Amino acid sequence: MSLGPLEGLVSDGARISDGALLSYSAGMGDGTGGDWTWELLDGQGSPLTAADLPDPAFPTQSEAESYLGAEWAALLAAGVDAVNLRQGDTLVYGPMSLQPSE
Repeated sequence: MSLGPLEGLVSDGARISDGALLSYSAGMGDGTGGDWTWELLDGQGSPLTAADLPDPAFPTQSEAESYLGAEWAALLAAGVDAVNLRQGDTLVYGPMSLQPSE
């Protein structure tokens, strides 16, 4: 499968569908150590757990933030209103709205 401009940028932990990065998992993988993850929130600030939403984990804060920068509009369209950044079980920051500023 050719990934076009993504060729060579995606590691073994990534899942690609129709040219879009659906999920990426790297690092410790158990959520208790150094993994950086986005907690997806609905409009009332409650965590979303829908099976069709991505649940990626990243080895660095920078990679997690880059992912959100690229995917925020798709997450918003999927019903995500805000996000929290977590490292393991620790809240780093959030909630941060995905709504466009006016």
